[in-house]
Amino acid sequence: MSGTSAKVELRRRFRAARRALDPVARAAAAAATCTTIEAFIARLRPPALASYAAAGGELDLDHLHQHRWQRGEVVWLPRVRGDDLTWHPLTSARSLIVGAFGIREPSAEVPAASLPSGTLVLVPGVAFATNGHRLGQGRGYYDRALAGQPVFGIGIGFACQRCDFLPIESHDRRLDGLILDGEWLRSPTLAP
Repeated sequence: MSGTSAKVELRRRFRAARRALDPVARAAAAAATCTTIEAFIARLRPPALASYAAAGGELDLDHLHQHRWQRGEVVWLPRVRGDDLTWHPLTSARSLIVGAFGIREPSAEVPAASLPSGTLVLVPGVAFATNGHRLGQGRGYYDRALAGQPVFGIGIGFACQRCDFLPIESHDRRLDGLILDGEWLRSPTLAP
């Protein structure tokens, strides 16, 4: 099986596993993950936090975003622009609209900017390997957005998304850390 066809089959399998999660397990994993991230941020104090608005059964981090916004803090969220992601600093959910692929993203009124060096970027995915490899939706948005950037990518997902082996292509970017169901499976070795 080629790398591309293997990825198609893995996406089908792991999306089905994610959809099969019951709401109680989904909510518990999201709460545990938000707590783990908050503790990590409090200890590490990165210059910025970039995240995502969950879609398609991804682990939902809205509670983390709301908590930070209530404290007057910024959360950077991506917006799809052609084949790329742009990053936008938000201070509330009021600036979110439904954009490309039905995903909530910052409205055009929120200007894009470069992520600060050392930003902690929370990255969704379809499947994750503990060696830092990630299987995304298949369009390479996060691989391009994080390539060569001085940021720390942390994969975020459910325990059912763990995969021992993922086929890798030259454009695939390895993540610095991995949190599944609120547990660190790969801790970053570098600090911002």
